[in-house]
Amino acid sequence: MKVAMITNHYYPHISGVATSIAKLTEGLEKIGHEVHIFAPKYINYIDSSPRIHRVPSISLPFQVIPLPLPGKKVLEKEVMKIKPDIIHVHHPFMLGKTALKIGRRNNIPVIFTYHAMYENYVHYFPLIPQKISQFYVIQSALRFANRTNVVIAPSESVQEILLKRGLKSKMVVVPTGINPDIFVKDNLVRTETRKKWNVKENEIAIISIARLGKEKNFEMLIEAYSLLPENLFKNLKLIIGGDGPAKTELENKVNSLNIKEKVVFVGEMPYEEVPNFLAGGDIFAYPSMSETQGLVTLEAQAASLPVIATDAPGNRDILRNKITGLLVNNDSKDFANKMAFLIENQEIRKTMSIEARRRSLDFAQTNIVKKIEGIYRDCL
Repeated sequence: MKVAMITNHYYPHISGVATSIAKLTEGLEKIGHEVHIFAPKYINYIDSSPRIHRVPSISLPFQVIPLPLPGKKVLEKEVMKIKPDIIHVHHPFMLGKTALKIGRRNNIPVIFTYHAMYENYVHYFPLIPQKISQFYVIQSALRFANRTNVVIAPSESVQEILLKRGLKSKMVVVPTGINPDIFVKDNLVRTETRKKWNVKENEIAIISIARLGKEKNFEMLIEAYSLLPENLFKNLKLIIGGDGPAKTELENKVNSLNIKEKVVFVGEMPYEEVPNFLAGGDIFAYPSMSETQGLVTLEAQAASLPVIATDAPGNRDILRNKITGLLVNNDSKDFANKMAFLIENQEIRKTMSIEARRRSLDFAQTNIVKKIEGIYRDCL
């Protein structure tokens, strides 16, 4: 099959969506399919694959991600050059809307992966009252989804939400897959990573990584970390990976709490370095309330890390509470209490580490890719 992946953002911008698309593309190509990715053009960035097609875009000073320029004829011309059997869209707006029109006009099945709870991102458009923008985004995404052939929900939580909102299209739950083999423990990598962070072997590294946006809720994690009792705090380090519009605000938060010496921001990193980052940790903490799957919590479990995460869609689907980690309320005191519990109980951490690794094997990429392939074939 020939598959056209249509996305509003892709590498070099690092995100869960970009990683998901890259891994799915890799898996489909391994079993003989031809996959083309259509994404906005980045200035001074050259792709390594001729199957990545860039559409005209504009970079705005306040936008990390370039915005694709309107113009369905340009995208349609490029997409139809490859004569795809399937169009797989990854956003319900901008290029996604255009791709849906292309599919319907040319009788090509359109699959839509519902990657995000889009209403959690409306703070990036502050000129519109939040309740109005959230209602508009929810309804727009729902209308779009109902015009596609199949909606892929990354988790059962998302499936439940979409059904309650009135989704009528066929829906299948298929999470993003991972390659557990790249997250195998390596003591040498662990030691070298911790040296870079200036973390001693007798210290406990609580780590987290994501795009540093308001919706990821890192302010709450930092607040919770600051509440840990002094007898524990002296042997801890909080390591935060990633970059984004909230980074300066988070750094200011750390300074205001007088914990600068106990928090390390390591910045953005290519996906290939994420396994090394995870190898250096002892506990993975994830405060996000905006996940549809929580891919990074799955990767943390593949790296044999016990996970503490907010009890929210996505996180609760991946994490097995009290087995592979702990689900907590979106509350800094509760988060701090759960962190303290794991810090003080090394044997429980060890047991959870084993179970976490075992859990991650359920999401092996080879199995996930076959499910996606089956969805495509059913649409033809």
